[in-house]
Amino acid sequence: MTLAVIIVLLLYVTFGAYSGVVPFETIEKFPRPSVDYLVPWVIWRYWPLVGAIIFYMGMALAGTTTSLGQLITMGTAFGREFWARGIRKGMIEEGGRATEREVMIITRVMVVILGVISLALALTRPWIIIIASSLAGALLAAGFFPTLVL
Repeated sequence: MTLAVIIVLLLYVTFGAYSGVVPFETIEKFPRPSVDYLVPWVIWRYWPLVGAIIFYMGMALAGTTTSLGQLITMGTAFGREFWARGIRKGMIEEGGRATEREVMIITRVMVVILGVISLALALTRPWIIIIASSLAGALLAAGFFPTLVL
C-alpha cells in the first residue's frame, strides 16, 4: 500500500512537469492541440512498454469499477426506493407489497437498461460525460456547503 501511494504521488508530480518538458510544437501535432493528450503521449513515447500497459490497464480498471458501482447504485435506488417504496408501498417486512425477489429483478433490469443508455450516450455524445460528471460533482459538493459553513 505504501509503495502504491508513493507511485501515485510521483505520477502526479511528474504529470505536471510534462508540460515543461514537451515542446509546444509537439502539442500542436496532437489529434487536438490540447494538454489533455500530453500524458498519454508521454507515457507511450517515453515510458517502458510494460509500464505504459500497466498504467493504462489500471486506468481502465479504475474507470470500469467506478462506472459499474454507479450503475449498481442507480439500479438499487430505482428498485428499492422508486419501485418498492414508491409504487408497491414498501417491502413485505414493512407492511408493503414488494418482495425481495421482485426488487432484485427490477434492480437487475434497471442496471441493464441504464447500462445500455449510458453506452449509447457515451458513444454518440461523449461530451455529455463531462457535463454530467461536472454537474454531479457540483451537486454532491453543494451538499457539504452547509456543513463547511457551520
